[in-house]
Amino acid sequence: APHCDGIISLHRNRGDILALIRHYKVPTVDLSSEICETIAARRILNDNVGIGRKAAEHFIERGYANAVFVSHGPMAAGQLKRRDAFKNTMEAAGRHCQTIAIEALENALPNLPRPLAIFGNNDFVAASALMICRQCGVDVPQQAIVLGADNDSLQCELAPVPLSSVETNLKRRGYMAAEILERMMRD
Repeated sequence: APHCDGIISLHRNRGDILALIRHYKVPTVDLSSEICETIAARRILNDNVGIGRKAAEHFIERGYANAVFVSHGPMAAGQLKRRDAFKNTMEAAGRHCQTIAIEALENALPNLPRPLAIFGNNDFVAASALMICRQCGVDVPQQAIVLGADNDSLQCELAPVPLSSVETNLKRRGYMAAEILERMMRD
């Protein structure tokens, strides 16, 4: 079997990746937002509350009264924090906010009030929301605006309309993980 001295993981609770981490029994730094008690790892987390709050403040500053948080599939703990902070910040400012799965957005979109602010849980979801708006004849940015999170340059630049995104500093977190892992391997 191959040898390794340390692991930086983004396991997302995938059993095959978790099994590899457990197998190697080496220092591990984890960047996943999903908590996993079955591996011994130092964790570097996103500020999901801050990300959700920033997205809501972006919409509030622009005068949007109606917002939707859009996600894909079951949400992990970090995603729930992001959603709750977004919703709570919008509602604290007297705005209306609801959560819709990306799979249901196409059916819901015709009945949502305009102008509409859409916050995708990540850039992939936000880019999908942009495409759904287009398919439903909703003009972006005249009738709806869409914001993502993670600032994935590929998703943002290749979206049907240039996509704005909340920066989550993944690159900085990667460097931090490397520094921590180096220290762990030396100790």
